[in-house]
Amino acid sequence: MNLTKNIQNKYLNNYLKYLGILVIGIFFIACQGEASNHNKTSTQTSQNSIDASTSSAKASTQTTNNDMESKVDSKASDVDLSKPMELRVGHEDAYYPFTSIKDGKPLGYDLDVIKAIGEIDPNLTIKYSGVPWASVILGLDSGRFNVIANQIGKTKVREEKYIFSKYPYFISTSQLIVRGGDDSIKTVADLKGKTLGANIGANHTLTLENYDKAHGNLFKIKYYKDLNSLLTDLSLGRIDGTLNDPASIKYQAQTQHLNLKALPLVFAINPIYFMYEKNDTALRDRIDVDLKKAIDSGKLKELSLKWFGDDQTSLDSINSKAIVK
Repeated sequence: MNLTKNIQNKYLNNYLKYLGILVIGIFFIACQGEASNHNKTSTQTSQNSIDASTSSAKASTQTTNNDMESKVDSKASDVDLSKPMELRVGHEDAYYPFTSIKDGKPLGYDLDVIKAIGEIDPNLTIKYSGVPWASVILGLDSGRFNVIANQIGKTKVREEKYIFSKYPYFISTSQLIVRGGDDSIKTVADLKGKTLGANIGANHTLTLENYDKAHGNLFKIKYYKDLNSLLTDLSLGRIDGTLNDPASIKYQAQTQHLNLKALPLVFAINPIYFMYEKNDTALRDRIDVDLKKAIDSGKLKELSLKWFGDDQTSLDSINSKAIVK
């Protein structure tokens, strides 16, 4: 009997032992599956987060690019025309019909252009200062003026020290001016040995100097501090000619009762700009906006027709066949 009980107990113990092992195995497998599912979910969540971050970064980059493009497109409108600003205009007092003073008021084409800019930009306070030519650029250097409106052309020396308006407001020509009764000069070759007058520091003077140097000192140059004295000497035969814009000389000759004429010999075409101090870009940019509006509206052409009878705001008005070589 005891033997039979022992055998039964032995089988029962083995049964329970294997049953326990089986239960533990099933539990372990179940845990592994849960862990595997958890890892898959975690991995998918991480991937979703990465994808979301990438999309966010792309969106951010696109926004930044759009912002940059917007900034580039808005550069032209960066100028604030609502801000009050003072424009101190330096100009020559006796360079009619471009700049002059009559009855204490500014008079001339260049100054009419400034007035038109003032009408376009009413938040500008404009002050005019007419001085002799020798003091015009000195006034800009000293800060008395912050812009020069006086038939100023670009030169290498000037561009190193000053800045200019983006757009020209007049196209000037350096043309040969002689006495009305003098028929001895018909071509450039006839200038050999002649004496030509030149205003110190003027665009036309630089053109004259460069041409003479390039052609082996063809003529002599006599320098003057002001145009009136030069034209008086020309009319009296003390010099043989000068370079200047015919539009200017026409009025000067009428005013001084001088017999002068312009020959169809153009030595240079000179676009005319406003000139500013090198660091005064804010003022330059603002006036550029105003000047472009005056050009686009036809106001500049209207003023040119008023003063000169033709449109000298465009290169189309220049006869290229008259340009000397």
